[in-house]
Order: sequence, then C-alpha cells, then structure tokens
Amino acid sequence: MTFKHLFILDTFEKLHIDDDTSLYLMEQLMKKGDEVYSCTEYDIALSSKKKICHAYSYNKKIIKDVIAHSNSEPKNDYDLHGFNFIHIRKDPPFDMSYVTLLLLLETVQGPLIINNPTKLLEHNEKMVIFNFQGLITDTYVSSTIQEIKTQIKDLGGKGILKPLFSCRGQGVVLLDETQKDYEEKILTGTAHQKERVMIQRFLPAIINGETRVLMIEDKPLVALKKVPKKGSIYTNLHSGAQLLPHTLTATEKKLCEHIGGFCKKEGLFFTALDIIDDKLSEINMTSPSLLRQADNLYRYNFSLEWIDKLYNKYSML
Repeated sequence: MTFKHLFILDTFEKLHIDDDTSLYLMEQLMKKGDEVYSCTEYDIALSSKKKICHAYSYNKKIIKDVIAHSNSEPKNDYDLHGFNFIHIRKDPPFDMSYVTLLLLLETVQGPLIINNPTKLLEHNEKMVIFNFQGLITDTYVSSTIQEIKTQIKDLGGKGILKPLFSCRGQGVVLLDETQKDYEEKILTGTAHQKERVMIQRFLPAIINGETRVLMIEDKPLVALKKVPKKGSIYTNLHSGAQLLPHTLTATEKKLCEHIGGFCKKEGLFFTALDIIDDKLSEINMTSPSLLRQADNLYRYNFSLEWIDKLYNKYSML
C-alpha cells in the first residue's frame, strides 16, 4: 500500500537543509514508495465545506531541488482528509499562530496526526516535566525579578533561565548572582517581567554532556550525548557542541520507561527526552531532531525503524 504524508514545516529558509530531521524522514518515506507533500502552517485553510492545504508535492522529485526552485515550483490544493499521515514538524515559538494551527488540525478526522494536536495544546514542552517531580531537578516558573532572584539564591547563587515557548536553546542563559549583568539577563529573559520563564538548578555535570533520547511512544529508539565545547555549558550543535554515541545508564532507562508510558498514553508518537545528570530537563514533542545525525553517527538506519513503527501504529487505527 502506498501512503500519503503531509509534513507541516517551517518556511524553507528556516530549515537546516543538510541535517533537518523532517526532510530526512521525507526522503526515507519516498524511498519506501510513499507520496510526500509539505506545506507551512500558513497553508492550512478551513471552511464549512472542506479542509485544505496548499502544498508542494515531492513525488519523483529531489527534495533539495524543490526547495532550491520553490519560487517557481507549483503548489496545489489538497484535501487534508486525503492524507494517511499528517506530521506536525514546525519548530516553536509556540505562539498564537501555532495554537491556531493545532486548533484547525483538531477538526481533521481520518489521518493519523503526529503528534496528537490536542495533546500538543495541553502540554508545554518545558512545563510538562512537572508531571515527573521525582525525576527532575529543582525547577520554578516565574516572571518577577524579585521572585527569580530569591529562587537563584535558594539554588546557591546559580541557575539556568529558559524561555517557555522557544526551541534549540534559544534564550537559555546561565544566571549567576555574582555577575554584573545578572539583573539585566533576568529582565531580558522575562521581557521586563511580562513573560514567565523557567528557572532550573545549574547542574555542573552538564560539562560532561546532555543525553538526548529519541522515543517512539514508550520505547527509546536511539540515545546520543551532546557534549558542550570546552569552556561552554551549551549543548546545542549550533553552539559548537559535539555529538557522540551514548549507551543509556540504568537510571536513564528507568526514566525513559516511566516517561514513555506517559507519552504513549497521551498520543505522543515521536518525542525526544533531554536528560542531564540523570534528571529530566525537557520533553521535545513538537519537532524532535537529530535523527539524521544519529543514523550517520551509528551507521545504522534508525529512520526505517521509525517508519515501521509508524506503519504499525496506522494499522491499529
């Protein structure tokens, strides 16, 4: 059977063409003989009679060629109900445009939507970790400078500030009450006390790396270690971090088992767990990445396992 897949992506200029997980999955699905299409969040439309997308078709085409000639490449209208799978692969920010996209997709019946739009609306990628109190480090959410300064003092004078609705480490900073720009960082991060942020205990073990576990429902697919460059605490590849193979520790395995059960129950087919020093830091459920890098690093096609699990999931509908 030939399946039809719609990938909802960021605009092409925002994608990292050579290592993007979405484009990689599209390539692998095409090799299996499936039909692949893509659009942006702005290409989804709803009326009283139909739900459509204005999308590119990649069938019998090279993805990079379509992207390179996107200004002249035709887009066509497709009925959303005509797809077997809809893959929500847009990166945050999780703003009102993103919320609107998910509300539209909630009305679509028939296709298997990865991940469940209702659950993406219910669970913030950062704050969802509060469901696992015994598995996380000291964590707070606040917007006021006085409260955050109190939290940092309680944490021993250092902490990590994270925006709640961004991705790829954007806006993540180390707060150190001994530094001159300490208050300035708080004010910038909170948009002058108008936006809540997450504050977490600084874990010195970060210099040894952060574990990234790609999950399919309740099971780990592959684990990686993101190691900061010397003198840095930031584990994002664009910040110079190195990606290494990783074997899950006994504690990490138990953590994955516990959180995996939650993910499966909530209809979160594809997620990525970030773990620092055996503590859950975040659950990426909007656009898990690093699958292409994992395949290259291990010289093994984990993407084919991902596809097989996807087909199995569809067969059970």
